[in-house]
Amino acid sequence: MGLEYVEMDIRFTSDGVPVVIHDARVDRTTNGSGKVDELTLSEIRELDAGSWFSDEFIGTRVPTLEETLKLLQGRACIFWDTKARPNEATIELFRRYGFDRECLLISFGGLGYGGDPTTPKLIAGFWPYAPLVPVIKTQAELTETLNDFPNIRAVSIPRRRLSPELVDSAHAEGLLVATSTMGQADRALAYQSIIEAGVDIFMLDYIDSFYAYLENGNTDTPIPPAPKNAEYLPENWEKKQKANAADQEN
Repeated sequence: MGLEYVEMDIRFTSDGVPVVIHDARVDRTTNGSGKVDELTLSEIRELDAGSWFSDEFIGTRVPTLEETLKLLQGRACIFWDTKARPNEATIELFRRYGFDRECLLISFGGLGYGGDPTTPKLIAGFWPYAPLVPVIKTQAELTETLNDFPNIRAVSIPRRRLSPELVDSAHAEGLLVATSTMGQADRALAYQSIIEAGVDIFMLDYIDSFYAYLENGNTDTPIPPAPKNAEYLPENWEKKQKANAADQEN
């Protein structure tokens, strides 16, 4: 498809192996149940991660990070959403397969929203020149972030806080600018405002809708239906909240 970057979420099994999976639990995207960090790699490898999507993908397994890096090496760069706190061995795994500052971006906890605030310092301790993507909302926050992390490669600006002026300020510092538009906000009007603001990278759900907008510039197209297991659907969000509450009780 010609994509330059692939976004991925990484968590750790109970035996310390990094695997590529979005949620803290396996319930939504596999036929299993339980928390990723309470299951061994062997247990996770037994799960079916494709049947929820279609019969064509029955038997698809949750990949390890190393398997994924081997697949992408020399073909695409990586936008890594750390999700769980990484260790130095994981950083070294990226570097071993050639994913350096020119081919890696690192965010924390979902484009940096609500992630563990200690993660950036942890990563910078392992790798001072790590291509971090912290969140900023104002010019003052941009200045403060650069003081704390002078070697960052990009910043993430929430879609509602985007402005050409803030994007230009980040660009003047030699930084890329990322944002996202997900769920019901993933529509042509959002694409238009993001492009007009000068954003370099943005994450979205509906790639076909985006390509259609690029071809015809039509901002009146309806929002496509969400995938049946999209995490932001009310029924799935409610299940996730209940599972999280149960985990905290235990």
